[in-house]
Amino acid sequence: MSGPRAAVAGAADRPEIAALRTRVFVEEQGVPAEIEQDAADETAVHALSRDHAGRVVATGRLLLRDGAAWWQWIVIVIAIATPILGFYGALDPAPHNGDNPNWLAFYWALAVVVLAALWYGLMQIWKPERIRNAAQHAAEHRGVAPLDESVDYKPLPE
Repeated sequence: MSGPRAAVAGAADRPEIAALRTRVFVEEQGVPAEIEQDAADETAVHALSRDHAGRVVATGRLLLRDGAAWWQWIVIVIAIATPILGFYGALDPAPHNGDNPNWLAFYWALAVVVLAALWYGLMQIWKPERIRNAAQHAAEHRGVAPLDESVDYKPLPE
C-alpha cells in the first residue's frame, strides 16, 4: 500500500472495524461491550481510514434516518471530512500549502468551531430550554449523549 487512504467500508472490513471499536471503546474507554455495537451497525454507512501498512486506524458510522433537514447533511459532510483530511495530512505532512489535506483539515476544523459557536448562540436565543435540558441530562449521565436511550431521561415537553 502506497499511502494512507480513507474509504467507505464494505462487508469484508467489518471484522477490522469491530476490533478497532472494541479496543477503543470497550478496552480503553470502558464502554460496556453489550452496548458498544447495536442493530444500527447493520444499516449504517461505515467509513474507515487505513495507514501505510493497511491497518484500520480510524472508523466512523453514519446512521441514515428519514426526514433529515438539508443542513444536517452539510454538518455530516464536514464532520466526516475533517478527521479524514487531518489523518491523511498527518501521515503525509508536506507541502505546507493548499495542496496538503492537513491544511485543508485545519480550515474545515476552524469552520466547524465557528459554525458550532454560531449554532450554540442561536440556540441560546431561540430554544434555551433545550440547552438547559441537554446540560441537565449530561450532568446526570456523566456527559453521555442520549443516543436513543429510554432509561430515565425525559426531554422537556415541546
